[in-house]
Amino acid sequence: MKVTRNTPDQLIVDHYSIVLAIIMIVFFILFVGVGTVMALDGALWGLLFVAGGFFFGGAMLYQTERVQVILDRSTGLLTIRRRNIMRYSEVVHDLDALDRAMIETSTGSEDNSQTFRATLVLSSGMSAGKHPITEVYTSVAGPVEVANEINAWLRQGKTAVQ
Repeated sequence: MKVTRNTPDQLIVDHYSIVLAIIMIVFFILFVGVGTVMALDGALWGLLFVAGGFFFGGAMLYQTERVQVILDRSTGLLTIRRRNIMRYSEVVHDLDALDRAMIETSTGSEDNSQTFRATLVLSSGMSAGKHPITEVYTSVAGPVEVANEINAWLRQGKTAVQ
């Protein structure tokens, strides 16, 4: 997750499931390749490897998602776009409804490790409440940095208006 555009009028945050996509590609190539070699040698188990590669690879591909959050002062809109191989959704809110970005924390039950995700807090309108940018939590610093940049961008706009 990272900020890909930061201008006084527009802030764009992008998130790609790159690690999951790489795992999916390696898994798919490994299982389909091994299964094909086994099937060509006459082993029927090879067909199960090929089928498993397609099934589980497809399931992982479905989970690979791109999220884009656009805060646009010129239009006064907050747009959240989500896309994966099967669907596309776009939710639009008034930018004035966005109060701040915050960090949600999840603690592991066994080792007390902490993971984070950035969440948008809308203070008004029918969609008031918390809206996570991604559904997954992560241990990398991306969500914290993104939340800080969103909050700084929002503060910058409030001082420009006053």
